[in-house]
Amino acid sequence: MYKERIQTKQDWSWFPAALAAAFVLRLILAAVTEGYTYDMSCFISWGDKLLSEGPAAFYSDGYFADYPPGYLPVLALAAAVRSLFGLAGDSAVSRVLLALVPSACDCAIAALVYREALQGVGDRPQALRMGLFTAFCPLMLFATGIWKQVDAAFALPLVLCFWLLERRRFLPAAFLYGVALAIKPQALLAGPVLALCFLLGAADAVGQGSKALARAVGRIFGGAALALAVPLAAGLPFYGPVRLIPSLIEKYITTTSGYLYASVNAFNWFAALGGNWVSLDTPVLGPVTWGMMGVFNIVLITAAMVLLGVTAWRADRRAPREVRRFSPLLLAGFYMVGVFTFGHCMHERYLVPGVLLVLLAAARWGDIRLYGAAFGLSLTGFLNLAAVYTQVGTEDEWLTSATSRLFTQVVGFAETAAFLLLAFTAWVLSRHGLVSPLGRRMNRSGRVLHFAKAARSIALPAAQPRWTRREVLALLGLTAATAVLSFTYLGSLTAPQNPLDATDATKTQAVKPQGDTTHLWIYPGVSTGGSLTVALSDGSVLYTQELGYSTVFSWEEVTLQVPAGTTLQITVNNAQIFELALRGADGALVPVEGGGELFDEQDAVPDVIGQLNSMYFDEIYHGRTGYEMLHAMPVYETTHPPLGKDFIMLGIAIFGMTGFGWRFSGTLFGVLLVPLAWCFGRRLTRRPWAGALAGSLLALDFMRFAQSRIATIDIYGTFFILLGA
Repeated sequence: MYKERIQTKQDWSWFPAALAAAFVLRLILAAVTEGYTYDMSCFISWGDKLLSEGPAAFYSDGYFADYPPGYLPVLALAAAVRSLFGLAGDSAVSRVLLALVPSACDCAIAALVYREALQGVGDRPQALRMGLFTAFCPLMLFATGIWKQVDAAFALPLVLCFWLLERRRFLPAAFLYGVALAIKPQALLAGPVLALCFLLGAADAVGQGSKALARAVGRIFGGAALALAVPLAAGLPFYGPVRLIPSLIEKYITTTSGYLYASVNAFNWFAALGGNWVSLDTPVLGPVTWGMMGVFNIVLITAAMVLLGVTAWRADRRAPREVRRFSPLLLAGFYMVGVFTFGHCMHERYLVPGVLLVLLAAARWGDIRLYGAAFGLSLTGFLNLAAVYTQVGTEDEWLTSATSRLFTQVVGFAETAAFLLLAFTAWVLSRHGLVSPLGRRMNRSGRVLHFAKAARSIALPAAQPRWTRREVLALLGLTAATAVLSFTYLGSLTAPQNPLDATDATKTQAVKPQGDTTHLWIYPGVSTGGSLTVALSDGSVLYTQELGYSTVFSWEEVTLQVPAGTTLQITVNNAQIFELALRGADGALVPVEGGGELFDEQDAVPDVIGQLNSMYFDEIYHGRTGYEMLHAMPVYETTHPPLGKDFIMLGIAIFGMTGFGWRFSGTLFGVLLVPLAWCFGRRLTRRPWAGALAGSLLALDFMRFAQSRIATIDIYGTFFILLGA
């Protein structure tokens, strides 16, 4: 017992410091950001009104206040502090005051997840990761610190309610549900799960005698009374005993039915189908309206929740108590996220309690799929809040632009996919009890526990074979050989770097060849529709070339018969020319007099024109873009995302605008594909020889060799796809 206490103390040794950092971070975010305008103005005005006029006069006729009374005293306390110190409502300190209680609630939920994970996962590092993710969850940081909403204050009692139901402490759970209901009407969404837990708890008493059944039935009525007593007590000072019940009923009804739209900025399934801010009576499928579809979906989700609960409860009646599958946390997370995903009239922040319930369920079960679903939901929820927050007060406040609609739909589909993962996991856990473990379960002495203590486990894969020195040397040797093969004859390390830049202008240079000229070599730079003209001093045009997207960074040879001593006027219009060269009949460079930037890097002129010193195929797009990005120029090719061209840009920054420079990064990624394929094949098969075979085949693959040695972006996508796999 003493050792167990010591271990518990060590388990919590530095986690409070992390919680303190998360708490401080939220307050800093609250101080430096403005908050969501509409909610902030409501909270400030509600606190001032309650402080100045008292609760009896708060809900006056015509005054907008859609929150029930539960949290209003906290807003009044913040208003009292502002009044005491003469603080403006929009000051940084005032914003911190509004975020204090929700920030503390956020940290309390993170501590609860950590505590549950220590018991459920049994692996302290995994429990720390889950606790830290909850503490620094981007969704909660944004909702509390930046938006400055009170969702955490409402979510904490709701999460604690179902956490207590896991332990069959029905009456305290009902009380906490009442606390959540007094703060926000959205607690009603979890009501069916609470009711099912109480009913199945009573069903457990069947066959145990009349006294046990009477206690179970009394628990149902007592729980209902406790749950209703809290909002009634909170509303009594506001409405008085006579108007209390009808006024509270009206408040909850008007609040829950205030926005009659398919989706109210909630990036869910309805938003993915284009239903954001679409009226409920709008047809969506023949005569079926958005409202009808929403009601049908909620009924379906409710039936699915009941099926999951009853299935798990029936399995528990045939199994030992320590392998219980019935999980109120899992059911509540499934139901609240399911209603948000497929229900109508959903707001963007209705997802918050569902995410926290799924996180706590993941900690209770130690299942990586639940954790993955919670991660996906928290990410989509964060994107949802950020999109709404950043567009408030702009012309696109209702997210009606093409970009906003597309973003809404993409995130809505992603949120739906995360819920489907949650639904699948809930079914597997409730029906079969199969856990996909997040980490090893260990007891306090460090011994690994069998999963049968909590649920049957999916068989763990065999361990990876250890790397031997011989295998490491073989991998390094293959990679080095691939690098030598790939970087040899890749491209020239020299090229003209100093252009005559006549972009949006016209520039003329006079040049006099010192020998007879037979050919002109041209090395153009960036142009979007320019020209090069070579003329005599009397204006007679000898040669004209149009310069555009297909001529960039590629040497070109043209015939130009000019006797020695002839003065040429070379005019560049709306283009870059990096270098020109004049060659005689023997192919040698002809010295020139004058010419400025057009003839200032003659030592960089190649002996022959080829792929080593000139762009070919789609290099004229992507290699050019790398140069334009490096020099902060307008980018010509914008049909692909920029990351691959960022990599090309890095090679150019290191080696200059040369054939080697614009191909370097792609070749490097092509070489890195070889050890990546080796490791991937080894990990899949758990056989070192299979990894060596995979790496060798890719090292000799012609497609990898060709695609990595040309400045296009395909190789980068291939690398990261394989790395992701």
